[in-house]
Amino acid sequence: IDGLRERLARAEEALSNLRATSDASSTELKQRCDDADRERADEREMRARLDERVSALELSTEATQTRTTNALDDLTREHGFVLEWRARAEEQIRGLQQVDA
Repeated sequence: IDGLRERLARAEEALSNLRATSDASSTELKQRCDDADRERADEREMRARLDERVSALELSTEATQTRTTNALDDLTREHGFVLEWRARAEEQIRGLQQVDA
């Protein structure tokens, strides 16, 4: 009986050690999972901020392209007016030269 009690005591001690090891492992695993969850949340937040910046940049680029296109259209129209005025002025000059001749 003494041998059984001794083996039972050792088994209970081993079980207690296993429980302690299991609890420590569970705590460590939970901590790692929590850390991973925080890292994923941080990554999602960074991606969201990056997406916002990319969207803002795309809008800014589009607005710049629109302004550039509008400016080119304005210059083209003005150039057309200048060419038209020049043609009229040359016509008037020719008319005046014919009158002087």
